[in-house]
Amino acid sequence: MTIKEQKISPQIKIDGGNYEMLTDLINDVAASPTGKALLEQAAAQGYSLSTDSIDGMGHCHAKNKRIVLSNKCSYDKMVSSLAHEARHVEQISKGAEPYYTPAVLLKDQLIEKRLMEADAVAVSLMVCQELKERGNPAPLQAAEPHY
Repeated sequence: MTIKEQKISPQIKIDGGNYEMLTDLINDVAASPTGKALLEQAAAQGYSLSTDSIDGMGHCHAKNKRIVLSNKCSYDKMVSSLAHEARHVEQISKGAEPYYTPAVLLKDQLIEKRLMEADAVAVSLMVCQELKERGNPAPLQAAEPHY
């Protein structure tokens, strides 16, 4: 049996979930130039990828450097979710605060979190649009009803 290879370098460690499916997911996101850059940055920073039964569609855990996607989502929705969470990795690497802290006014933190979310949504939709332009419209079709 041949082990699938990720089409990014360095590769993201897969630490939970269906290895083959997650490798396909990584490769599908990497078919977008924007998606590939996001995933390579997350991998270079030591982030891992897994699926689990979680609330929401995905989470970026900065403390333990993990991206977790909901195993309740369709595969095509996971494409945009992975791009979204990988964008959070980039935001955090550029100084965005991933967690609430008492040292900063709550009002200011809420503004930052909303801007981070809006940016991650926009970038995930950009990845889906790039995939559509390359012949894979399914991720954009799956993402559109959520936004």
